[in-house]
Amino acid sequence: MVYDAKDKDLIISGLIKFVYLKVFSCKTDKELWGKLENIYAGDSKVKEEKLQIFREKFEQLKMKEEEDIDAYFQCVDETKNTLEGLGEPVEMKIVVRNILKTLPTRFNPKVFVVEERSNMTNLSINELHLILTAYEMRIEEEDGTSHLETTFYTSKKNSKDMKTLKEKTCNCKDDEKEEDEE
Repeated sequence: MVYDAKDKDLIISGLIKFVYLKVFSCKTDKELWGKLENIYAGDSKVKEEKLQIFREKFEQLKMKEEEDIDAYFQCVDETKNTLEGLGEPVEMKIVVRNILKTLPTRFNPKVFVVEERSNMTNLSINELHLILTAYEMRIEEEDGTSHLETTFYTSKKNSKDMKTLKEKTCNCKDDEKEEDEE
């Protein structure tokens, strides 16, 4: 019984308040664990629905042009880990192929080289991440700006454009007021 209390305390200590309130009344660590499984995984219908959603999400992953390789790999890892957490194993070679086919065109030269490798089936996700990160850095160095700087300047330009649009809109309203006063 002492071990049961220690196990329960250990499990509870890592919970967020919302979940903690749902499992607080559990008497044993086994009961607590069962309730946590039900909260996070759900029953078989909910679990199957979650699996379907994350399968589709995994298949529809596509790196955005303004996104950097680290952010994209984080998104891929999150989706892959969620699928595996729901009990669906995801083969490394499928993840690698999915990543390669969903990269923007600026990565095409490196994608072709990686696909021509004779041992592509043994290529890990981490190795691919390192290869693509190095390539992205090389591209940025040649361009003279980092991808993040480009994104920043683009968002700054869009912000200025929005400000100009607001000023034009405000001026139009001011013009209307002036016409009404006359």
